[in-house]
Amino acid sequence: MRQFLNALATISAVGAIATVPVMFCANPASAETGMNGSYIGVGGGVADDLGVITLDGRVQVGSAPVSLRPSLLYAPSTGDVAGIATVTYDAPIAQNTNLYLGAGGAFNDDFSSFALQAGIETAVSDNVVIYADATYVTETSEVPVKVGIGYRF
Repeated sequence: MRQFLNALATISAVGAIATVPVMFCANPASAETGMNGSYIGVGGGVADDLGVITLDGRVQVGSAPVSLRPSLLYAPSTGDVAGIATVTYDAPIAQNTNLYLGAGGAFNDDFSSFALQAGIETAVSDNVVIYADATYVTETSEVPVKVGIGYRF
């Protein structure tokens, strides 16, 4: 239970920290517009105390504020590869900016597990997106954290 609470606190902290720049740059009247579209991106982060390179995606489901988010994480130091796939609810918080919360699964050679994810994404131009998220993996109590840049289409 303590590990779960630590993971929940980490996910909450990442979301709060990522929101601070948006609060100073956003126009509150435009909060309902959020960010739409799908993207593919590359990033980096930390998983199980290892540096990882990530390949991430967002597939918007119709006009609903729901997305499918697949990710591959590669740890160059060990050669390990893991995957995370979630379905998220995308809550608009500013012009071209969403907070997202979701659930799905995580897997690698050793396990498959339920996963909870929280993150933020913002379009910095018509086709460029930056994003950050943290995912709690229930099987291992790990919390991979990643940031990246993507091409929106």
